Amino acid sequence: MNFGTRERILRCGKELFLEKGFEQASLREISKMAGVTTGAFYRNFSDKEELFSELVDPLVEAVFTKYKEFEEKNFQNSGDNHENLNSKVNIEGTIEVSLFLFENKEILELLINCSGETKYSNFIEQLTLMQDESQKK
Repeated sequence: MNFGTRERILRCGKELFLEKGFEQASLREISKMAGVTTGAFYRNFSDKEELFSELVDPLVEAVFTKYKEFEEKNFQNSGDNHENLNSKVNIEGTIEVSLFLFENKEILELLINCSGETKYSNFIEQLTLMQDESQKK
């Protein structure tokens, strides 16, 4: 597996997914733009969704991890009647996540606007469910 080939496929896949969305960006277009054959594509990724996953998974995992960290901090403080501390944790958490998302805005755009029928199509709903569950605690 050629590292340069994989990186070109990732870069071109990201560009085409942003331009056309997951469904409309074809594997052949991605390969052509990256200057590789479809065989080279398949030596690096099993399919188009694996390519998309490799682009967005780090962001998804980081968002869920950060959310759980802040939720745990709030839970630890909830029994001690520390409303001010919880507010501070919430504000700091919101700022940290917002800055992180801004730094990764292209990947966030892929995730929210271009995920089509991938396993990420319900990312916002997953976050909402996490928030709903958190409120029940």
